[in-house]
Amino acid sequence: NTEYWWIDDVSVFNMPNADVGIYSLDFPSSSIIENCDAPVQVTVKNYGLAAQAFDVNVTITGNVLGEVYNNTVNVANLDPDVTQAVSFPDFVEPQIDEYVIDATTLLPTDENVSNDAMSATVYVDTVIEHRWDDGEADG
Repeated sequence: NTEYWWIDDVSVFNMPNADVGIYSLDFPSSSIIENCDAPVQVTVKNYGLAAQAFDVNVTITGNVLGEVYNNTVNVANLDPDVTQAVSFPDFVEPQIDEYVIDATTLLPTDENVSNDAMSATVYVDTVIEHRWDDGEADG
């Protein structure tokens, strides 16, 4: 009776002290309604070993309209291996266009910049009213 051991895909590395990044783009969702203010929120994570204070920037750029939103918010003290939702001012009265949302953490001493940014595409469109007439008199 023969037994075998296999070890596969092992990585050994030092965790950086300073490493924060974008964990998710939460709002706006993939489509929003024209002229309706949309919340802007991202979630950040401290991937490093030390608590960090840093800025987070979000820009929204339309294919036609160009950059229409640019805001920066401070994260005061994020402990290691913790995520935090970061809320920004609303995207006010968006117009019909296809937009790219870019979120970036801004920690000057970040030792791993590969997780510092995330992008998503959002579409702004009009509301289409659907009316239903059941053929019955109202009242």
